[in-house]
Amino acid sequence: PDSVLWLLEPSRPEAAEIVKRNLRNSAKKAGISPDRLVFAKRVDRTEHLQRMAAGDLFLDTFLYGAHSTATDALRGGLPLLTLAGDSFSQRVGMSLLKGMNSNKASSLITYSEQEFVHVAVEIATAQIMKIEYANSRFPDEKSIATKF
Repeated sequence: PDSVLWLLEPSRPEAAEIVKRNLRNSAKKAGISPDRLVFAKRVDRTEHLQRMAAGDLFLDTFLYGAHSTATDALRGGLPLLTLAGDSFSQRVGMSLLKGMNSNKASSLITYSEQEFVHVAVEIATAQIMKIEYANSRFPDEKSIATKF
């Protein structure tokens, strides 16, 4: 009940207001306060990665998963929750999590929408995952490159 959805503001100013208005209207129609949608301004990469630590959980998108944004979240210390699918674009989050140096990463890979929602609610209410996850590190590029 205290959660917010933190979204990156669209890069084109002329589209930003339309997108924000449409998302807020959709939230309101769904019975969700539009104030629970937070739009982050675009900033340089270093600041973007640093502010990731302010979040509690990165929700990967269904059907077409996050790619570089998911990597940014992991590098910023933000746990990534993903729904594994059948295509390459639906398995990126799973691949990233399997590359983590963490015994908790596999618990963030879900295989149904119901499981995805259940795990998201569990993490949001327990607040323990972020603490445990923060002790993990995303491998650096040099350690990954040696595998190819």
